[in-house]
Amino acid sequence: MRDPIYVMNKDQQDCLRKAANLGARTLKHALDNTRIGMSLDEVDALVHNYIVADGAYPSAIDFHHFPKSVCTSVNDVVSHGVPNSYVLQDGDYLNIDVVCYKHGHHGDNSAMLMLGDVHPDI
Repeated sequence: MRDPIYVMNKDQQDCLRKAANLGARTLKHALDNTRIGMSLDEVDALVHNYIVADGAYPSAIDFHHFPKSVCTSVNDVVSHGVPNSYVLQDGDYLNIDVVCYKHGHHGDNSAMLMLGDVHPDI
């Protein structure tokens, strides 16, 4: 037998909207502030600080032992790359995957960022 469809009440819907909004704002902040010459650890700190400043928690931390606040996948890394000391270079493309926890809900989204002169076939 299938589980019944769960319908949130108005308060739960409002809290989910707030979590989703924070996730979207965090992603925009990361996209707007990530630059060539930054390390992936610096991108992680950018995301972490933005989420925590809003009174929320970066959901990625310790999810299946994940050690960082954001997933950063560069070039040929398919998904859920772990931020490290890699320094972003001209021509890199980077997926930033943000998940935050606020008011009992997760806000989750990601986007691809192309840095500098990216090869036209990508």
